[in-house]
Amino acid sequence: MSSSVDTVAAASPLRRNGLTGSPAADYRVCRRGIQSKTRRALPRGTGGAVRRMKEDRDITLEILRKLFAATGTNYSERLIDYGTSLDNARPLEKHDGYGKLTDTDCGDVVEVWLRLRDGRIEEATFQTTGCLPTHASVAAAVALAKGRTLRECLRITQSAIIEELGGMPGPDRHCALHAARALRRALRSCVTGRKAKAG
Repeated sequence: MSSSVDTVAAASPLRRNGLTGSPAADYRVCRRGIQSKTRRALPRGTGGAVRRMKEDRDITLEILRKLFAATGTNYSERLIDYGTSLDNARPLEKHDGYGKLTDTDCGDVVEVWLRLRDGRIEEATFQTTGCLPTHASVAAAVALAKGRTLRECLRITQSAIIEELGGMPGPDRHCALHAARALRRALRSCVTGRKAKAG
């Protein structure tokens, strides 16, 4: 009897936050919450609002960690952190390279924008419709690309991304491959100058 009561009690906070107990679905709920708060225009001097946004993200991260632990999903702290970070999650209006990849199996889309300065990646951003491992993979890929030359960026492979994420479960490793391929297409775009399809 006590176990069922404990289960209901534990589930109630999740349901109040719109969560279901499904890792994939709940990640999308949490990410939407972070995105909605991040996209609000904040007037200058609103340090309190910024602190609340950080607290909201910390709460979201904690919910995800507990959710994945409860469901036996073996995601590293680095993968969860990259997967919920929106630091570089935006398109670049002025860019030198653009790469896009669509997964033919699940329909997930990964896009990467690059801007060069003095032969190095000055800015690298992304957008994706994918799951937490996909978001984490492309976030790690663009983070690794910043400050590197185009030739150095060729070393950002599937295995390099997985290493940066602190490992990744076998069934999700294709997400790192998609991120690496999207980055490679953006790098090729920088060389050829073909970026008209961005957007």
